[in-house]
Amino acid sequence: MFSLKIQLTIQFYVLFFISIFLFIAASNIQSGWLYIIDSLIISILIYSIINPIYQTSKIDFERVFHGNLLENDFVEIETIIINKSNKKLNFIKVENLLPIRIIDKKKYGNIKNGEFFIIELDKKSRLSYKSEFITDLRGLYNFSDLKVSSYGAFGIIKYTRLIKKDSILTIFPLVQDINLDLSILSLDTRNFNYSKQIKKLQDNSIPYNVREYRTGDSFKLINWKATAKRNQLMVKELEAESSISIEIIMDTFKENKIGELKSSNLEYMIKICSGIFKYLVRNKYNVEITYFSNNEIKKLTEITSNKEFLSEMAMLDTNSDKNIIELIDESNYKKIIVAFFLKVTQKDIENLNYFYSKGFKIIPFFIETESFNKNITSSSYIQNCKYKSVKINKNIKNYNFNRTELKL
Repeated sequence: MFSLKIQLTIQFYVLFFISIFLFIAASNIQSGWLYIIDSLIISILIYSIINPIYQTSKIDFERVFHGNLLENDFVEIETIIINKSNKKLNFIKVENLLPIRIIDKKKYGNIKNGEFFIIELDKKSRLSYKSEFITDLRGLYNFSDLKVSSYGAFGIIKYTRLIKKDSILTIFPLVQDINLDLSILSLDTRNFNYSKQIKKLQDNSIPYNVREYRTGDSFKLINWKATAKRNQLMVKELEAESSISIEIIMDTFKENKIGELKSSNLEYMIKICSGIFKYLVRNKYNVEITYFSNNEIKKLTEITSNKEFLSEMAMLDTNSDKNIIELIDESNYKKIIVAFFLKVTQKDIENLNYFYSKGFKIIPFFIETESFNKNITSSSYIQNCKYKSVKINKNIKNYNFNRTELKL
């Protein structure tokens, strides 16, 4: 696929008017020499149009880059220019244009050394050059357009063709390391660490499965048969322990996104949710992250590969007609639910109070909308939440959540 554009230079207009003048003069004085000169000028003009059209039609390219990318990193792109014709091509300029971010169909980032000028390209030959792309915004990016320009004979006409060839690059979100005091995951106001509570239950629990040894596990729980088979310490997983499940629920309601680009409440939510998920997986908790994507429920668990998880977070957008409350309603009340609200309303608070009354264990993380748009109120609604909650604003300096940050 391609699109084209012709740009006439000052030389073209000069030659064009000279040819008109010579034709008129030759007609008046019946001079054969003037007709010949005029014909030569017209031939040059015609050639100056045909030549760049021909040259750009004979250019093809390949674009090569390796791996995926994290926000704020750069990727090196090798662009290979191919001459498909049996003739030499001269004075060709190629330029990699900014890619389109598939989520919102907009262009972001910067390309360094994106332009390359080729004085001569031999027939059936290939020539490559390298450029760099960097962006601080996650997503799937499509490098589609290569801008190819030919200046033709004497630089009379600049002819530009856009060659479209899809090349997809995934920009993963830069997941923050988060220190999470797990006592915030207990709805009981007593100040205890949830993992210690698990330890207290061990004596009264029955074996359920086996898992890898964790620091602090009792040596009485070592399963020697499984340890010998796997050549690493394995312990008995207890029924009480295996039943502990933490579900992170993200708000992707299409009307709730506030702010622009990396400073939007959506980007804050993705980084914090991903960091908490990473923390819980690293500490061997049973955890899943749930959200609506185009009105379908998506679930990622602790066994999801890191690449798959990051790919899902790279593509996540506020594209659902369904509210986060609907996800909470479909969840298991026996789970500990960590729910992220992009924009909280009074109705959300009323629904949360209803869920609490039914025995749901929910810790809501409210993103304070005033910090992203002072015209949208949320603080007054957050104050009406009677239970534990965490408030996040745009000016947060770090992502270390502890009891002092909770509203009790």
